[in-house]
Amino acid sequence: MSDALHIQSLPSIFLLHARSIRLVFLPGGQSDLQATEHLNAMNHLRHVPWELSFSFGRALQAPVLKAWKNDPASMADAQRAFRHRAWYNKARFGKYAAEMENDKAVA
Repeated sequence: MSDALHIQSLPSIFLLHARSIRLVFLPGGQSDLQATEHLNAMNHLRHVPWELSFSFGRALQAPVLKAWKNDPASMADAQRAFRHRAWYNKARFGKYAAEMENDKAVA
């Protein structure tokens, strides 16, 4: 778990009421990679009474739009970019590792 995430986030997380059933991580302003890493780190927290989900609209769209560049000929590249980021959001289950970003098998 990143020290920055640990130090900055844990006090706020543990102030949440224990009867909270679900939390949704909104990574506004974070890069797609940062959002994935932070979601993964939060899902490594143990003994918390809630389920953590995420809303990654921008984090999923940014790499796709960058690959597409408003060029219909780049559609396949955009689809690969989306598949790549969506696949690596295994962070939802705490099963992401930065090394996975280099795996071209998914793209």
